[in-house]
Amino acid sequence: MVDITQANIQEYLNTHSFLAQSNLKRHQSILHSVFEQAVLNDICYKNPVCDVSYKSTKPAIEKIAYTEEQSKQAQGYAKFHSGGLAVYLILNTGLRRSEALGLMWGDIDFNKKAIMVKRSITPDTIQAQDGELKSKTSRRIIPVSDEFIQYMSKIKKTGFVLGGENNFCTIDSFDWHYKKFMTEMSHILKIPYLTPHELRHTFGSVLYERGVDIYTISKVMGHADISITAKVYVHSTAESLRKGLKL
Repeated sequence: MVDITQANIQEYLNTHSFLAQSNLKRHQSILHSVFEQAVLNDICYKNPVCDVSYKSTKPAIEKIAYTEEQSKQAQGYAKFHSGGLAVYLILNTGLRRSEALGLMWGDIDFNKKAIMVKRSITPDTIQAQDGELKSKTSRRIIPVSDEFIQYMSKIKKTGFVLGGENNFCTIDSFDWHYKKFMTEMSHILKIPYLTPHELRHTFGSVLYERGVDIYTISKVMGHADISITAKVYVHSTAESLRKGLKL
């Protein structure tokens, strides 16, 4: 570790510029932490990760989302077809995939019509109680509609909403069933195939199109910083301008 210089770290980040910016940031953060511990333990005297820069050359992938009408179509289909609960759940709550997997029936307050986000299931989760949320702001309460509560009341069980009474659904299992369901639904309804994150994006987009303020959207989606919400949702599309101008 003593032989590794700042130039070596910079070269490493430069040769990995094909990764997404967020991925590069993660690499830099991990390396910084490793060398910081090395300095504290007198393995080396300086952290070579300080003052390095990185910039991704990976083309940005444009997020797509359903329109409000498409979202309603998807929800209607999901309610009456096997495997659609995850899609219905995310479109109504904006939960991250990991949060949806960690949701238990006891986290749904049927009287107050709200969902409490308490845990998440990630690839390295062994026991549900180990499922830490992405950030402090991820622990939140999400108000839900009367229609959502009525539907969930009819299928209410115990344990995990997307799993069993005692076992949560793993990410591999979720992905397999999700892909199968979404492939069928998108073909039948003639709407795009969206990832779980794009379903979450749809939830935020629909709220924004309805005129919900950015601060409220940020809170309900559990963003760590309102600037994240603004960056994603504050944009003027041709269709939204057309509606605003009443054309």
